[in-house]
Amino acid sequence: MIDREKVQKSGGVLMTAQSFHYSDPMMPSDSEVELARHASHVLAGLSFKQAKTIDISLETGNHHHSSVTLPLFAFKLLVSIFFAFLLVTSGLFAEQKVVLISGATSGIGLATVKAFQEKGWKVWAGFRQYIPDELKTMENVSLCHLDVTDDTLVQETIETILKKDARIDALVNNAGYGLIGVEECVSLKEAQHLFDVNFFGCLRLIQGVLPTMRQQQSGHIINISSGVGVHSLPGLGLYSASKFALEGLSESLAATLSHWNIKVSVVEPGFVKNDWGKHCVIGSRPCNEEFYKKLNQGICSMLSIPQGQPSRDVANLIVAIAETSQPSVRYQTNTDMTEWIAEKLVDPTGMTSQQSNLDFIKRTIESK
Repeated sequence: MIDREKVQKSGGVLMTAQSFHYSDPMMPSDSEVELARHASHVLAGLSFKQAKTIDISLETGNHHHSSVTLPLFAFKLLVSIFFAFLLVTSGLFAEQKVVLISGATSGIGLATVKAFQEKGWKVWAGFRQYIPDELKTMENVSLCHLDVTDDTLVQETIETILKKDARIDALVNNAGYGLIGVEECVSLKEAQHLFDVNFFGCLRLIQGVLPTMRQQQSGHIINISSGVGVHSLPGLGLYSASKFALEGLSESLAATLSHWNIKVSVVEPGFVKNDWGKHCVIGSRPCNEEFYKKLNQGICSMLSIPQGQPSRDVANLIVAIAETSQPSVRYQTNTDMTEWIAEKLVDPTGMTSQQSNLDFIKRTIESK
């Protein structure tokens, strides 16, 4: 409880109607923040009716003391400046950070909306058609109609955010889907649409936010890739290729955009326990090869059962990345994924990956 006659804190601030004692010049602690919150109330409650001057005692190292006498108005100004410093450095006046998340209505995207919202961010959640009821009532979450293949919708979304919030601190490129099928079993139209969403959709949003981020001299672009964006799998080759492209783009941008203090990171999940597999598209190009059929069916069966880490684990990592001052370029979402990707990267011949994929084919066909 703060007494109206004095304010005291553990770091060494003691103020009465007759004296001001300061001995700790460090950044504000929690107690200083609490002190600052009550500053106006306390100052209003102090009685200076009988005081025309104020004695200030300063304690430096080795218990040395010095003092100075100030006119009352100067003391009040000094105290006001001090409390303003506490408020600003404690972050109480900091602007609320703004994040745009594409593909925000299910799975990792929905979990990421919740994770950012709980951390105090203003969240813009992109939806294409369906909107979960829980998104409609969440505080500090605004919905935006966003189809990442539509140039007009992308531009309108960016303009709406800037009109209302005047800034974009982070972009999470999460919109995307899976395409199952050996390359010979996928039509060019299907492959092109996959890239239009998984790769060019990300590029559209990146190009949309970059003018603002460059002007801000800050921002963070977080692209949701996949473990198969580094280590491709048979039967998922085109999906892998779309994520390989996103990885390459991100790696280049991370260096280029550092000129404006803009960060770029890639998140590489493995299996995640959600309905992603149930929404995958299956290649429709006619092909009667029995081997292909067995492989495609095995992959469909594997992905039809939710397994792996919770979406919320991935979402928490994404928020942690966004709030990191010096983020890495790549993040795997669990240790199994880190080990699997490292296994490939240490072998420039590609034969370790080749053997791993041969084993994968055997397991997938046999498990059918």
